[in-house]
Amino acid sequence: MPSIQAEAGTSVYEQEPNDDISTANEIRLDDFVTGTLTNIDVDNYKITIPEQGLFSLWGYSHDRVNAVSPALISEDGTSYFDCGEKEGSREFYCGDQVVQPGTYYIQITSGDNDLAVNGEGYTFNMYFTTPSVNRISGADRYETATKIANERWAEGTEDIVLATGEDFPDALAAGPLAFYLGGPILLTRKNQLPNTVLSFIEKSDVQTVTIVGGTAVISQQVENYLRNTLGLHVNRIAGKDRFETAANIAKAIPGKISEAVIVNGRNYPDALSIAPYASLGGIPILLSETTTLPAVTAETLRTKGVITTTVIGGTNAVSELVFSGLPKPKRIAGQDRYETSLLVSLMMGYDNVVYLASGANFPDALSGSVLAGVSGSPILLTPPTYLTEDTKEVIREFSAIKFTILGGSGAVSDQVERDLWDVIRNLE
Repeated sequence: MPSIQAEAGTSVYEQEPNDDISTANEIRLDDFVTGTLTNIDVDNYKITIPEQGLFSLWGYSHDRVNAVSPALISEDGTSYFDCGEKEGSREFYCGDQVVQPGTYYIQITSGDNDLAVNGEGYTFNMYFTTPSVNRISGADRYETATKIANERWAEGTEDIVLATGEDFPDALAAGPLAFYLGGPILLTRKNQLPNTVLSFIEKSDVQTVTIVGGTAVISQQVENYLRNTLGLHVNRIAGKDRFETAANIAKAIPGKISEAVIVNGRNYPDALSIAPYASLGGIPILLSETTTLPAVTAETLRTKGVITTTVIGGTNAVSELVFSGLPKPKRIAGQDRYETSLLVSLMMGYDNVVYLASGANFPDALSGSVLAGVSGSPILLTPPTYLTEDTKEVIREFSAIKFTILGGSGAVSDQVERDLWDVIRNLE
């Protein structure tokens, strides 16, 4: 068998003959492979997968559009289905596939079945990710929020958004604002900044703090300390109630917008489920009562030029009467907060990692919403002590193998972590 095995991560080149699996060139998972298709040619490459993981491949033909097509085949002859060419381009791929340990073959053929292809060069490389279940947690919700922030902003950030860690209303709409500002959401007590927040501000060279909520939730004393003692620029976005605060947060994001999210302002799960999606899309989150749309919310929809709205939650959260009066509305709703979060995640999809947080409390999912949005991934809400069967099914549909739990075992138990590993091990 011709071998083109090289030092890990190096460029390697096809060696003929490799027209069937018995003569396949051996390659490493992190090699960059270059080959040439001659007339009526099939190029075979042999790889070894050391453990269960997520495999993908990306490559391009050197000259012709749709000239090269890959296939991933296991040793027993099973062909993995998600491989092909990107229509109208020189790119080809194998999408994310959960693979078990063993020997596999990559077959390269002419992508458009053109047997006249002769001398077409191509290059591809592979990606392999092993399963992981990580947890971001601290001694309390304040430390957890700063640890979540450190996952993305450890090298520094000019802006942070500061919300109360004691209640949820003012912070419900904060995710898209933090995403727009390019910084994390940190939590504080009403009258005193936690030491973990002070440490983050100092080491991250924070310049501006945007407080969401009035002095009833984050005191003037805290604002004065930030401005006068720490020398920071401080902005405060607040309103006479949670509905006006959310509207003012939306107005703080400049420009017209075509879409807004509407959630019930008297509870938090639906807002937390949609926050990563809304953050990523620059979509404001506005609040409603169950049976009436607050005037300030309606006014914000008009002044921001909203064309379409997405309501999160069923009619017990936002009634049909309110729904029917919104601009081009659509509704995403499950039987409960957990199913609703799954439906949101299916709309959003995921990129690399799936986040999980307790659906029984708000702080960890709130702090994690911006991190998830930046990552292009959803937050799945889970009961504290087990993983629902519907959640397991969505994970299987995603073929997800990398998870980050937001919060300690008091928020999301070790049993949920074990349930995740059980799902991962049984992915096919």
